[in-house]
Amino acid sequence: MCHDLEKFDAYARELLDAHASHEIEEVIAPDGEKATALKVANRAHFTKLMRDFIISEGMVRIEDFKFMDQDDSAAFGSLAHLHGIYRDDRERRYQKRVESEASHETQRCSNPLKIDPETKEKLLRELRGLE
Repeated sequence: MCHDLEKFDAYARELLDAHASHEIEEVIAPDGEKATALKVANRAHFTKLMRDFIISEGMVRIEDFKFMDQDDSAAFGSLAHLHGIYRDDRERRYQKRVESEASHETQRCSNPLKIDPETKEKLLRELRGLE
């Protein structure tokens, strides 16, 4: 079971990374034409791909979903479980982006623009002319 969980985690990370980077893949449309589509379009698509994976890997039987409490986040493969993984990843990526932007803003504010004295005087003269 431990090996199965490692495979599950690795596949979930792969899909979540593909979703975050808007990774595309070539698909065959119903009319037979080649098209491109997002590898993971949204939460519902992530859930379907993960369920297909755990069924194909024999981690859960398709019949098990009929009797599974879909609101139980502890039930492996339930909607609540898979939606929680998706939500936690989105929140983690958002928090990381906010922290990165805050760090960038702090650096920008603590490193004021340095200009040579001649340019500084020219700018001050122009500003005074606007008053």
